[in-house]
Amino acid sequence: MRGALWRLRHPCACDARCDSSARLLALRTLAIVAFRRRDYKAATDQWQDALALARRSGVPTAEYLAQLAHVRTLQNLKVDAHRFIQEALDEDPEHLPFCIVAEVFLVLGKKEQAGQYALASYRDAWGEGPPYVLSDELERSRKVLRTLRIPEPVLPCTDPTQVRSIPFEQEILDLVRAEQRKLLF
Repeated sequence: MRGALWRLRHPCACDARCDSSARLLALRTLAIVAFRRRDYKAATDQWQDALALARRSGVPTAEYLAQLAHVRTLQNLKVDAHRFIQEALDEDPEHLPFCIVAEVFLVLGKKEQAGQYALASYRDAWGEGPPYVLSDELERSRKVLRTLRIPEPVLPCTDPTQVRSIPFEQEILDLVRAEQRKLLF
């Protein structure tokens, strides 16, 4: 059995789908970095390239459409944002990034839909409860819910006595936070 590193060094036609996946991941990463740096033009370009590649590759496109809608709301291009989010909903409702959809609907003034997606995002981000949560998405979902004055759902929590610590957990967290600060500034 050959690994991914071998395939990177020895590309062939049968690896076209793997190549597309790697390119999509690279475009997604570049778009997220540009977005976090508030370079919305570059983020838009990367998401549009990712969307085009996903369509050519037969990959679900809802995430890319929702991300484009999100960037467009921040550029105050609400007509474009509405078009992209509607296309995402029509095309692939099972692969939606609920948190982003909630934020887009909130900006577009569609409070009921924003609330529905914020609750769905909250449930997804909650997972099994602390410490097994997607903290960034959970906080973003909470923000939308607070804005709409919707109470947070009460969901089951993990028993804290059953949670094992990760070796070098604090050192890892410190390193991640330091790297995040570098990206933002």
